[in-house]
Amino acid sequence: MLKRSNFLQSRWAKVALISLVFLVMQLSFVPGYIFVPDMVFVPDMPAPTAVTSIFWFEYLLYLLSKIMPAWVVQRLLLLAILATIFIGAKKMIEYTVNGSSSFAKAPEDKQKKTKTADERVHAKVQRGKTKEERLEIKDKRLKIKDKQQKAHDSYLMTHVSNEATRPIAIVPIFAGALYLLNNFVYTRFMTGQWAVLMGYALLPFILLATLKLLKNPTRKQWLTLGGLLALTGVLSIHFLGISVIMTFIVFMWWAIDERANKDTVKRAAKSYLMTQISWLLLSSYWLLPLILGKGQTADTISSFGVDDLTAYATTGDGIGIFGNLLRLQGFWADNGNLYLLPQDTHWWWWLPLAVLLYLVIKGAFWSYKHMRFYFKIFASLLAAGLVLAAGTKAPIVGLLNQFLVDHIPLFSGYREPQKFAGLIALAYVYFAGCGLLAFAQSNKSVISHQLSVVSRKLSSSKKISVGSNTRLRKTDYGKQKTHDSWLMTHDSQKYWAVFLLVPIFLVPGIFLDPTAWPKTGDYPRGWYQVESVLDREYRGGKVLYLPWHLYMPMEFTGGVVANPAPRFMGYPAVMSSNPELGALNESVQDSAVMRFEKDVLPDLAFRQNLADVLKEDSIEYVVVVKEFDWQKYDVFDGRPSFSESYQDDSIALYKIQ
Repeated sequence: MLKRSNFLQSRWAKVALISLVFLVMQLSFVPGYIFVPDMVFVPDMPAPTAVTSIFWFEYLLYLLSKIMPAWVVQRLLLLAILATIFIGAKKMIEYTVNGSSSFAKAPEDKQKKTKTADERVHAKVQRGKTKEERLEIKDKRLKIKDKQQKAHDSYLMTHVSNEATRPIAIVPIFAGALYLLNNFVYTRFMTGQWAVLMGYALLPFILLATLKLLKNPTRKQWLTLGGLLALTGVLSIHFLGISVIMTFIVFMWWAIDERANKDTVKRAAKSYLMTQISWLLLSSYWLLPLILGKGQTADTISSFGVDDLTAYATTGDGIGIFGNLLRLQGFWADNGNLYLLPQDTHWWWWLPLAVLLYLVIKGAFWSYKHMRFYFKIFASLLAAGLVLAAGTKAPIVGLLNQFLVDHIPLFSGYREPQKFAGLIALAYVYFAGCGLLAFAQSNKSVISHQLSVVSRKLSSSKKISVGSNTRLRKTDYGKQKTHDSWLMTHDSQKYWAVFLLVPIFLVPGIFLDPTAWPKTGDYPRGWYQVESVLDREYRGGKVLYLPWHLYMPMEFTGGVVANPAPRFMGYPAVMSSNPELGALNESVQDSAVMRFEKDVLPDLAFRQNLADVLKEDSIEYVVVVKEFDWQKYDVFDGRPSFSESYQDDSIALYKIQ
């Protein structure tokens, strides 16, 4: 029986690789919250108050925080997201490029047993038979033995040869690592955009479900795909739109390839239509109000304008918008000093990027030659990602994107177009995996060695030849060819493990610069004291939170975060919704927030009737978090109609009389 000598093909290797990434990312269960700008977790997670697409997921987080500490919920969520990203890409490559990852076990050879007494007696009886009878028995035995030998040879050819010379086992692991360790994931992780990462993690699964639907358009398949799309809408509304675009691209290329089989196309089209109907029905609780222009999501999208498109546009510093997108950068926060990009600290970062692009280009040519259908899909996804992620400010394609924003319903909700770079990352994973296989084709000596190994296994049978190439001209997914030249030995695969360094060095800060990691810790003790006072004294009304910033640096978080105080306290809040980004320099939506920002804030220190003005908007308490420029807002001590309820070095609470 063959043994799995290659560690990289074992389950433990995959677990070890994922664990290493998570450990370096400080996602081990050390008590404390991970502080990143847009991922605000507090001890008492609030229940959702508005029915939006993410309502059920927020409610799940609320329930989980009642069962276990919220920081544990945060860690479990991040671990689940990152594990899903890795596993999804790995499965996609196994399905589209590398074949099944399961190993067939050759049957164990039966050991020769010593003859029992009964067998010896039977042998004596056999010796008493006539010569003709003995020859007849011998002939039957030879036929049985020959039949068994043919079956064994067939098994060796179909299983042992695959076991000994299967495609490179490192490719799926490389694909999972690349989909996990790249600048798109890094920047979104560092800014805490966990909803974006959840949608990104589901892309490979949705692609696989689409391919399986086209191969076998049954009710189970369209329900699976429809459920995945509905789940994506719950987790990441933006990636729902991206996923629908992706499934349409896959379906159209498949329909073009299969246009001669009208019945097959018609059956698949019906299942594809049922997929769209199923996710629309499952999402109707939030989608219908959005279409009617009602609800929180509709109000948010309607508030987006030219200033939003400018502030959140894909950046093009240095090498232009398309150059940034090709290296999976261009996120608006890249210029916000929220984190360090690889090129900021490591000049050699271009080397692994160059290797990646080389593998992508080589893999694209290889896929075009051997897997034409998949080439058309992923090349289209790459092109769509580049065009749509470039946004309205890009040359040439900017006009197309502006047209989509102006005329396609809900497309204006993509005020941050760089999210479409997730399609680029998905295409990179496929093409880079193909590039690794293409790179392996040059090792002819290894192939010859392995073919000789299989030949020795089959030496007893001269009827089976293993030296010829096998070409598959037509499959379920168009014209493809397979070559034995992408087969490698287990022992030789250890040399290909060096390619795992490519994704690792694409984000070197994670591994080489621990000071760049998000800070882990707890909220100041004074915050818990203020929460306790509010729990005792609160009789209704709103709480005003100062300093007046949506995002600001805080010492205990180690960087810039969205002000967590309103979520921490859990009471109706009046706080800034002003991102102070580019031309976006004022709060939106809430009338009380806008009135305070425009009418009260400019002369906060000198307003004579400040308490009465605040009470007009039902404000009963003021919380001053002593972070950043809080001294500008420290105007309530000894002021008439304001009484101090609590104060220490981190926070102050005032009650309006």
